[in-house]
Amino acid sequence: MKRLVIEPPAFLSMIVSTVETYKLENYGLLLGYKLTYGFVVEHAIPIISAKRSVYSVGFNKKRERRVLEIIRNVQMGLEVVGDFHSHTGLKNWPAEPVPSPDDVASMERGKVYIIISVNESRFTKAAFSSWQYIQEGTGLKATLLGLEMVMKAYEYTGDDKVSELRVICPLATGI
Repeated sequence: MKRLVIEPPAFLSMIVSTVETYKLENYGLLLGYKLTYGFVVEHAIPIISAKRSVYSVGFNKKRERRVLEIIRNVQMGLEVVGDFHSHTGLKNWPAEPVPSPDDVASMERGKVYIIISVNESRFTKAAFSSWQYIQEGTGLKATLLGLEMVMKAYEYTGDDKVSELRVICPLATGI
């Protein structure tokens, strides 16, 4: 199974922007590099101008091209290796951190895609649990401020197929 290493700045950006936009979906770009064993994501750039709803998130192609051009010109040695977005649960319809058919249709071969599901916790609004790996490292989960969050990662392998990645995030799990 290929791996995804998430560095602290990327993890923090994804979590904060997902909580900030909660009840609406979130979207952003992942900056990093690809290695033989998988991916390293060093930065996550939330797309502020994304059109958000409870069921989907879209972006303005012109504005995203502008962001991509800036990233290319900064020359940090990083490239856009994929994107992240959230799935928001409704009271009787919990969100899952798995790609929808629309998600898969928009994916590119060889890119990484992180999906963060967010559901209201059955515990109090102040509930907090530390991040933990799930299912042999195939994702992370925690409860933050009464929100149950699960993060999973996928690589598009072509022909409408995705492969789950093992997630490694030292900041989240304390290793």
